[in-house]
Amino acid sequence: ASLEDLFAVLTVGGTTFIVPEEVTKDLSLLHHFILENRITGGSYIPQIGQMLLQEYPDLPVEYMVVGGDKMTIVPQSNCRLINVYGPTEFTIDATYYEFEQERHYDNIPIGRPLHNQMAFIVDSNKHLLPKGLAGELCLAGKQMARGYWKQEELSREKFTDCPFVEGERMYRTGDLCRWNEQGQLEYIGRIDTQVKLRGFRVELGELESRSLKYDGIKQTVANVHDGQL
Repeated sequence: ASLEDLFAVLTVGGTTFIVPEEVTKDLSLLHHFILENRITGGSYIPQIGQMLLQEYPDLPVEYMVVGGDKMTIVPQSNCRLINVYGPTEFTIDATYYEFEQERHYDNIPIGRPLHNQMAFIVDSNKHLLPKGLAGELCLAGKQMARGYWKQEELSREKFTDCPFVEGERMYRTGDLCRWNEQGQLEYIGRIDTQVKLRGFRVELGELESRSLKYDGIKQTVANVHDGQL
């Protein structure tokens, strides 16, 4: 994300502000920081971006980009609000969607691929699925990673030849998505046990296997709960 924050601004003669850590943890301080430095836009994780626009709907910025986790609400605001999606293996953004403020969303879209990229929804046999049916999202484009460092088996599983475009390779994201009626991608969940927690990938299977290494533990189940237990 630092590449998106830094170079997109600096290459057109803009100024990049690095928000102090203590400011990122306080909406009031963040609001003051934006006003004091006359900031015109920025990138945020959805949780921070949503709360900031809910608390300050008249925030005087031209745009806000949110990404790294699933959007849950569309706050009313005067700025352009853009939802982006892109796994680390497909740096940086793969899809984007600009919100329509007056529209109601049952599932907030992650949009369509950027201009030099391709997205496919496939079943377990890597056959293309029609609009409306959920399947695994696969991505193809020049910015795709070569594979995982020293994990050849996993690399062969996730980075495969693209059966839809000759000479292309594609990345199997493991994300369950579908094309909606408007031709936009909607994120539904994972096809495995991986979850997102505050923007970080968490493999529940890894937590379970590590827990089994402690004396006295014979069975484990890892899960994510909303709110405090």
